[in-house]
Amino acid sequence: MSLGKYWRFSATFFCFMTFGIGGMTLPLIVRPLLWVVIRNPLQRQRTGKRMVHYSFRAFVEIMQFLGVIRYRVSGTENLAKTGQLILANHPTLIDVVLLIAFVKNADCVVKESLFKNPATYGAITMAGYITNDSPAKMLDKVARSLQQGNNVIIFPEGTRTTLNEPLKLKRGAANIALTSSSDITPVIITCSPPALSKEHRWYEAADERVNLSIDIRDSININQFSQSERTSHSSRQLTRYLEWYFSEALALH
Repeated sequence: MSLGKYWRFSATFFCFMTFGIGGMTLPLIVRPLLWVVIRNPLQRQRTGKRMVHYSFRAFVEIMQFLGVIRYRVSGTENLAKTGQLILANHPTLIDVVLLIAFVKNADCVVKESLFKNPATYGAITMAGYITNDSPAKMLDKVARSLQQGNNVIIFPEGTRTTLNEPLKLKRGAANIALTSSSDITPVIITCSPPALSKEHRWYEAADERVNLSIDIRDSININQFSQSERTSHSSRQLTRYLEWYFSEALALH
């Protein structure tokens, strides 16, 4: 193992250890304070979201400072509005951390399994993120969150991208967009060289520093996919369009 690769392995281990310890201890200190200081549940969740946002931003900056990653964010002007539905592809383990780090008032649809992970449970509950355990409840919660002015992040693949395979999106994200009548803010995430993917364990250091690009695109108007009565056809049509859109964008990177 080269000196550079050994350093990245050590730095990556340190970063994820810090994330795990912080994820378990910080909420233990902060959540009781929020309950004492802020009586309003909605305001308490908003404060929790801001604290997770700044914590994740600090984590991303530490990863860059230590040479684990180098990130580039473009199109931040497209986040000027509130109440946006943000859909992103999912190439790496830290995509949700990256997006929450750069999206203010971020809400997020997360896997139910993350509620059972001690490193993520505290932050998820403190911020009031939305679980995907029940599709019907999820739709209602996302619509309510958008109305409250939160920017809701969803990964329509449902899991991390499989390398060298066509992009395959689930229909849930399209259902949410159509049900909530929300235009879509697409985010294209690329990672070079491939790392932290489904095929790479977190501790497998890359041969060089990992370059992450986060491209926040102009919104997609969903009026063309909406019908007076929403049907499974409109959902399928929007899903196919999104698969084409993301595939084309990724092919250009």
